Amino acid sequence: MPSQRQIAANRLNAQKSTGPRTPEGKARSSRNALKHGVHSRRLTFTTDDVLGLRASLAAHRAEFRPVGPREHAVVLQIAVAEWGCRRQRSAETALFNQPSAADDVDPFLRNLSALNHLTRVESRFHRLYLRALNNLHRLQKSRRRREKHNNDKTNPIAPPLPDSPDPPVDASPALRYE
Repeated sequence: MPSQRQIAANRLNAQKSTGPRTPEGKARSSRNALKHGVHSRRLTFTTDDVLGLRASLAAHRAEFRPVGPREHAVVLQIAVAEWGCRRQRSAETALFNQPSAADDVDPFLRNLSALNHLTRVESRFHRLYLRALNNLHRLQKSRRRREKHNNDKTNPIAPPLPDSPDPPVDASPALRYE
């Protein structure tokens, strides 16, 4: 049980240690417990992240040439899923590059739990990528059929196609990071 003198000394010392005072110091200390950031409630973007995501999106738009808001949304899902895979891989690299004590075990064994978690994250992003790619192919195939049907209206041999809406596209999974 601490004495009154120790309690008073602790209170006095606590007044001296009030934590960071500047906005930069507060921002830095808010990330003290950050391990990899893959599942953080807020995305922490570096300039390289933003540039990488923009470059990925531009490359995918150039490759897939989306038409309309649905196809653009799915191409965004593809770019975000690919960016998430790259982010996960860099988190995995950082995990193995952590400094260790001389008597520490193998980094693979030390980080086995975190590595398993990151592997699940990579699988999730991979599934999102494949699902979005499949959705994009379906949307584009449906659009091409409609365009062909509209161009073939003068052709009496072409069977009429009903005007059906595009298949539903789930635009939310790759965009949610909370």
